[in-house]
Amino acid sequence: MRGVGGGLHHRGSGCVTPLVSKIRKLEAVRSIELPDGLFADVAPKVLAAWRARAAVEAPSHMRTHPRELAVLLLAALVHERERELTDTLVELLIATVHGTAPP
Repeated sequence: MRGVGGGLHHRGSGCVTPLVSKIRKLEAVRSIELPDGLFADVAPKVLAAWRARAAVEAPSHMRTHPRELAVLLLAALVHERERELTDTLVELLIATVHGTAPP
């Protein structure tokens, strides 16, 4: 059922707040609109390394990179974050369904 603010609510469900929070984060990440298949030809280890590098660099250091490198690193970060959020949402939804299903 829908509650105040459009969030999903179910009695006894402790997953509602995290679920809504993750949905909002995923919407924010998707609003960047990275092209589909952007990293299709990139090895997962390389993509993970780019994401990790972007995650630890200070914004001031990121600005010192050539524009192409900064965009690449940030795109890798956003791409991987979208995948993580999607996986987490699936897990939360499965937990919610199993937690609320009749015995």
